[in-house]
Amino acid sequence: MMYVFICTNCGHVRMVSGLREAKCQRCKEMMAVYEGDFIDWTNKNQKDRDTIIEQYKKRAKTEKLIRYRPMPTYDRKECGYDY
Repeated sequence: MMYVFICTNCGHVRMVSGLREAKCQRCKEMMAVYEGDFIDWTNKNQKDRDTIIEQYKKRAKTEKLIRYRPMPTYDRKECGYDY
């Protein structure tokens, strides 16, 4: 499954499948996980995408965004297996 990460510093967008976290390839900052899914992102036009990127930049200054994509089916700690 594909996921979208947005850099809250420069606005760079990165689409990945296997990574749980992503660093921006431009400014080397940690990127935020887009709250929608990949299909939702690809169905939007460029103007809507730019609006979302700007919203993420503003939100990053006032609230804590998710920067680590959870994978509960694969991560033993997230499933409650602490051993």
